[in-house]
Amino acid sequence: MKNFSVAFLVFLGWCIIGFYFLNASDSLNRRSIFSSYLPPAQKVVLDFDDVDNSQSQNNLMKQELEDSNINSFVENNLARGNEQLIETLNKSIESKTLAIEKDRERLREAQLNTDSRKKNTVTRKVDYTFYPEFSIGGRVVDDYSSQDFLDYIKIRLEKKPNAKIKIIGYTDYVGSDIDNYKVAFKEAIQVRNYILVRLKIPESQVFAYSKGENDPIVLNTNESERKKNNRIEVIIE
Repeated sequence: MKNFSVAFLVFLGWCIIGFYFLNASDSLNRRSIFSSYLPPAQKVVLDFDDVDNSQSQNNLMKQELEDSNINSFVENNLARGNEQLIETLNKSIESKTLAIEKDRERLREAQLNTDSRKKNTVTRKVDYTFYPEFSIGGRVVDDYSSQDFLDYIKIRLEKKPNAKIKIIGYTDYVGSDIDNYKVAFKEAIQVRNYILVRLKIPESQVFAYSKGENDPIVLNTNESERKKNNRIEVIIE
């Protein structure tokens, strides 16, 4: 208990000394402690009457001009970007369309070649295969190239005067199937007319047909082979 009393008295003494020091230095006054760090009152309050109105308007106009330039720049870049995108898409569509057309042509050729292989295994009943040459712009059959063909028809008609003669035109696969059908039919009609004029037989005995690019006799692999498919086949019944 004696030790506690001594310690308490020492503590109390230090408290008295500290309080005396604070009071002597005027540290208990808050305003005296922070007064040197506070700005003057007039510096805290903004005086709007001193603001330059013209300078403010200039700043606002400058800001609006900058915003307008930015918007114009963005719009121009968007428009330019759309034009480039459209051009790129158009080129892509054109290239893909061309690729599709090429693929279709290759597919068509492959199908024709496949059909040719299948048909080569089937016996074809053809009496005469004729490769006519045309003169005067392709309007009539050339006599020199068709003499053997004409002689063959004469011999068959001598044996069977009332025989029916079928003239069937063919082409290769180059071009559209519709155009090829028309070309083959036109050539078949020319050969029919040639037979009617030269042999003086009734029109009811000779008939013209077209199979266009169908039923090729050889594969359409190269130009020399394809020419063999441009022909006239004659069937006499």
